[in-house]
Amino acid sequence: MNRSTLAPILLAFLFIPSAYSFYAVYNLRISQLTRRQASAGIPSLITSNIFQQWYAFRDTSKVNLTGLLLSYIYSQPSWYIKLDAAGAHVHSISPDCTEFKGNQSDDFLLSGGYGIQPRKGSRMTFSGYFGIPTHRDTALDGAEFGTGHYSIGTQIDGSQTYNIHKPHFVLWAIRSLYFFPRTIGFADSSRPERYKLSPGNVMDIYIAHQSNWGTFHRIEFGYDCTFSLGTKIYPYIDNFGTGLPFVRNTYFVSYIRNIHSVGKQSSLLFTLTYGADARPRLLGRKYGVSLFISWAVNF
Repeated sequence: MNRSTLAPILLAFLFIPSAYSFYAVYNLRISQLTRRQASAGIPSLITSNIFQQWYAFRDTSKVNLTGLLLSYIYSQPSWYIKLDAAGAHVHSISPDCTEFKGNQSDDFLLSGGYGIQPRKGSRMTFSGYFGIPTHRDTALDGAEFGTGHYSIGTQIDGSQTYNIHKPHFVLWAIRSLYFFPRTIGFADSSRPERYKLSPGNVMDIYIAHQSNWGTFHRIEFGYDCTFSLGTKIYPYIDNFGTGLPFVRNTYFVSYIRNIHSVGKQSSLLFTLTYGADARPRLLGRKYGVSLFISWAVNF
């Protein structure tokens, strides 16, 4: 197959990690919500997130994912470490009605951070990320779960209370992830083509509002903008260009119910998200809807 013929295939699958590559451990909204499930004075937290996601694309493709995200957090008043792992069942239907079903694991993600309190009612945390892939990049074979690339990243996030008596918070975060290049190819042995893919950088800008009612109820809603920079492939593919930037807008609402029992503190989290790609307009996500249900136990 010549390069000009292969170009449309690559254009359909190489928005990495974006249009046809899915992940849970890098989900900034769930990551931030999970950290806020930790209880003061109790260092360890384990959370289990069951999620269901539905995606429709402008090329008429559809993808459904059902999975589980597990997280462990160890925190102290000024610092924390966090480990994330996930797996999902992927069901996709391509524009030509080809159906794909399979189970895949997400990357392992290790993160940690140090927090400061610049003034009363505010907090700021500086974090770092290190991601380890659990499988090769399989985007050329269809929809995949997990990026298949090593990653590093940094993040700064914070909160500001503006009503001390009935706590209301403005929350924000800025994150940058870099995914290292990796050689990719087809699982089909009759397709010997190999390419070096550099996913480049993925940036997130997150802002949210949280309101607390008593000690048991919290509601949070917000917005997350995700965009990529510097995606490249070698050898060069006609019409591929020097990069495939995408811009994704996602809106979410969450409800957290704290549960206090003898000797244990836990919480339930329900999150609903809706998002779409502002670009690319030809092959991006027309819409995506996700439902997360999380149970967290402090010990």
